[in-house]
Amino acid sequence: GVILLSAVTGGTHDGTVRDAPIEAITAPSLLILHRQDGCVSSRSEAALRTLADQMKKSSSTVLLLAGGHDEGEGTGRAAACHPKSFHGFNGIDDLLASDILLWIESKI
Repeated sequence: GVILLSAVTGGTHDGTVRDAPIEAITAPSLLILHRQDGCVSSRSEAALRTLADQMKKSSSTVLLLAGGHDEGEGTGRAAACHPKSFHGFNGIDDLLASDILLWIESKI
């Protein structure tokens, strides 16, 4: 399977997940986003759902999580994309791991 966390679906200077041949993915996919992700490149639920739709050969599951702590340092993109922000699922590691394991178990 394929698991994408905070997938970069919006434009950046260094590319997005759409630069990969996503239409060719046949393995089941789990796309996970934090509801409060502040990263301008990965915060769009609509863009993530569009990505899932574009993965036509894959059975895609979109999972939205909430909770945790935003401890991103500073302001702007650096803070929003910090590993200790919602973008990095800070404070909900156990929930994230549990949800991933449940999804994997459902596929095997």
